[in-house]
Amino acid sequence: MQAIFDHGPLAPCPAPFNLAAYVLARAGTLGLSPALAVISPDGAETWSYARLEAAVLGAARGLQAEGLQAGDRLLMRLGNSVDFPICYLAALAADLVPVPTSSLLTAPEVTQIAEDVAPSLIVAEDGLALPAGAPCPVMSVERLRAMYALAPATYVMGDPDRPGYIIYTSGTSGQPRAVTHAHRAIWARQMMWEATHDSLTGLLNRHEFDHKLDAFIRDAEDEADWENNAHVLCYIDLDQFKVVNDSCGHLVGDNLLRQVADIISS
Repeated sequence: MQAIFDHGPLAPCPAPFNLAAYVLARAGTLGLSPALAVISPDGAETWSYARLEAAVLGAARGLQAEGLQAGDRLLMRLGNSVDFPICYLAALAADLVPVPTSSLLTAPEVTQIAEDVAPSLIVAEDGLALPAGAPCPVMSVERLRAMYALAPATYVMGDPDRPGYIIYTSGTSGQPRAVTHAHRAIWARQMMWEATHDSLTGLLNRHEFDHKLDAFIRDAEDEADWENNAHVLCYIDLDQFKVVNDSCGHLVGDNLLRQVADIISS
């Protein structure tokens, strides 16, 4: 028996394809809407879609100017900062293969990874362990940041099955193993997104909203002084919305819901 929510197999990944281009595909329309936020004890650093894409493509041009070629591997030694996703997406945009690593790795662990993947460049933040006798040039994070203002590169499109990025996992062996993911890996995540979001507005669906709300409540109750802290849940009701559908049609109603959702998201 087929479930009522089964819409058939996922459409094949389009070709040519670039993972970074797919992630930032709506940057042109979302513009100043928040794309990411890096949370720290000192506050949050928020980047808009426009600013993020400009930095990513500027860094991509800078990496290409370093002489890196498509398929070259870039070892990332960066901490919890906005530079991490920018470097990652910039490498993908330029058709390089980023190898993101934990900032907690020791020098022997990083050395083993470098021997495995043979990177053409390492982008590193001060204070993080580097491979012994680095096998390639090491670029400082400050130099990477200077690239954000460069003229934007063009996304390098190609076969969706080509290598996209490499991550390390211990798996069942207990030993770190390199796993290569193709650019098309992001395409399959549509199914995960569709399971938790409304297809019309892109907002969380009821099930995922309830799940996150429960998690927020549990986190609030775990706070040391939770009884004296203030938390707000805002409920918005579009009153008499049926009038819009009846008077102007469902297409207009759907478009209005998308516009309201965009305003809420921004």
